[in-house]
Amino acid sequence: MVFAIRTAVELHRAWHMSLLTANILRQIKEKFDLHLSWNLGVIDLNFRIEDGLYELHRRVPYDYDSEYQNLYWKTAVALVEGHIGVHDALIFQKELKEGKHTSPSGLFFRSNPGRLVLYPIQAATCCLVFFGGDYKDAGISSLCGITAGLIEWALSSKRIFPNVNESKMLIDFLVGLSTGIIGGLFWKLSNDICLSSIFSGTLYW
Repeated sequence: MVFAIRTAVELHRAWHMSLLTANILRQIKEKFDLHLSWNLGVIDLNFRIEDGLYELHRRVPYDYDSEYQNLYWKTAVALVEGHIGVHDALIFQKELKEGKHTSPSGLFFRSNPGRLVLYPIQAATCCLVFFGGDYKDAGISSLCGITAGLIEWALSSKRIFPNVNESKMLIDFLVGLSTGIIGGLFWKLSNDICLSSIFSGTLYW
């Protein structure tokens, strides 16, 4: 039961793919004959245990670290196919959370300040590839991206919010506000930029 819930939470964190998560949960449930049902929302995950006798609610903010989640998925598949036991699978999940099976570069980019390198790159490439911006728009998006990263880093500190999930709405608001301000300032300087590609590229994360 613990392995199934941990797997659902970690898979949903990066992919927000309810069908994939529900599919692997169903396989674990059938393999071990668990009395478990679930409701996978966009952020809120609800689990009912022992035919609804107990309920467990988890709020899962989005995180695009898919290499990490891919390892959780492979562990679940190995358990379902009988390649490892439940005890070993739980130990492996704990080690994954501690970063013992991730390269040093992956660990650097997984947390701040390493993430500050990724946000401007992600914003710029999303602006170019997905939303039809040009290189000038991509440059502005990268500036918005680094600003968004700094806001998230500051507000994700446990010194400000004991429960970092509580800061998620404030982070989203301030990132949107800062992106609008930066985009607006550049629009004043040069009105040939594409604001929609800048905003969409930055806020895609």
